[in-house]
Amino acid sequence: MWYLILANRRGVADPVFYDIGIYFYDDVANRRNVHLDVVTEDEKGFTSYECKYTKEAVGKRVVEEEEKATILALFPETGSVKMWMGKDTD
Repeated sequence: MWYLILANRRGVADPVFYDIGIYFYDDVANRRNVHLDVVTEDEKGFTSYECKYTKEAVGKRVVEEEEKATILALFPETGSVKMWMGKDTD
């Protein structure tokens, strides 16, 4: 997250964003939850970032799982959504 914050302050983030945070989604009814490591908001909308700490490249399956998690978080069918973007919102 700090890399993005510093790039944004220097004006080299593309696009430059005006908010950054972590996104949590809890779907109690289906017993699943989603955690997006970093989410930025700019004039076009939201961008999510995933952090993986590994020496090897992640496979296609991992990328597809993260895409599904992002879609679930942004378009929840049931459950409650909690998001932290520098402030608490419900």
